[in-house]
Amino acid sequence: MTRKYLLILFILFGCSKKEISPPIEKRSYILKSGDNLELALKGLGIKNPLRFRLLRIAIEGGFPVKQCRVGDTISSYLQGDSLVKIVYRRGIKFTYLLDENGLAMGYHHIRYRDELITGKITSNLYESMLKIGESPELVVDFASIFAWQIDFFTETRTGDSFTVFLRREYVDSIPIGYQAIEYLHYGGEIGNFSAFRYQTSDGKIGYYTKDGSSLKKLFLKAPLSFARISSYFSHSRFHPILKIRRPHWGVDYVAPRGTPVSALGDGVVTFAGWKGQYGKLVEIRHPKGYRTRYGHLSRIRKGIRRGRRVQQGEVIGYVGATGLATGPHLHFEIRYHGRPINPLKLKVPRSPGLKKKELPTFRAHVDSILRRIADLQAAVEHGDRG
Repeated sequence: MTRKYLLILFILFGCSKKEISPPIEKRSYILKSGDNLELALKGLGIKNPLRFRLLRIAIEGGFPVKQCRVGDTISSYLQGDSLVKIVYRRGIKFTYLLDENGLAMGYHHIRYRDELITGKITSNLYESMLKIGESPELVVDFASIFAWQIDFFTETRTGDSFTVFLRREYVDSIPIGYQAIEYLHYGGEIGNFSAFRYQTSDGKIGYYTKDGSSLKKLFLKAPLSFARISSYFSHSRFHPILKIRRPHWGVDYVAPRGTPVSALGDGVVTFAGWKGQYGKLVEIRHPKGYRTRYGHLSRIRKGIRRGRRVQQGEVIGYVGATGLATGPHLHFEIRYHGRPINPLKLKVPRSPGLKKKELPTFRAHVDSILRRIADLQAAVEHGDRG
């Protein structure tokens, strides 16, 4: 009994002399708008001079300080008063490890997988794609590719169908994005439209129909995406503010204040500023005698001024309600040699298609895409039967 008691005392005495390491404590901070690496370290509670020392080590080690993004996560691992490490996760692909000995970067392995996305329009393209779990980025890309063929404000109908074939990117089974849309299709009352992505022998990437015709035209179908038309082109329209009938030489697109407005085609800015009832207005001169006007803007994009050359699809301003307007909308006009024309009835020629020497390679590329799509469809059908 005495020996047993002495043994217990010996064990307790020995344990009391042994130093037990304090647990490692993790703190995390998610970057907000305006944050940088120094503010992120401060958000973790790391004080100077250690904070400045870590900042210097990170910069000298090549940390991309100008690429800190909203939503990035930074974590500190502390053991007592000692820093074990800092882990900075930039997006999903990159992780940086920082301590007082230096900086190291880790790259997460990305897997790629062919995927076929199909769906039907239930309200509009944007809501219909989001409803099946797709991202706003994909919706915008889809609409941009068909921007010369389809006006997604006026020409889509409930029950129309869409198909997208792409290569999805995965990290640890988590979808993080996609490389590019390889093929897309839209079908409905307006007609059937298909497009294949193709890179020419001189490195230019574009979308083409199955016969090699370019989708691109002199003008886009509309100067902004995902809005509705409140007023159409008319020789006699009742004005809601003036309470009189007068011509309405354009189309009014209703959209939230601040919605980006894009140039309908390549051209030169001939006016950018305040113009009476138009409010803030941008006017662009295009080839072949066309001019476009964009009125009631909340603001004109910085750098857009008279004489500036703009490209098709370039943002020139933002939806507003300046001038004689009842609410936020874009007043859009097209003039041909000074004569107003209805934007919704404009017929514009296509850009040149692929050169003859490209066609054999292009056809082989199209066949390859169609085989990959057929393989995916067969796999889905086989799985359904199983």
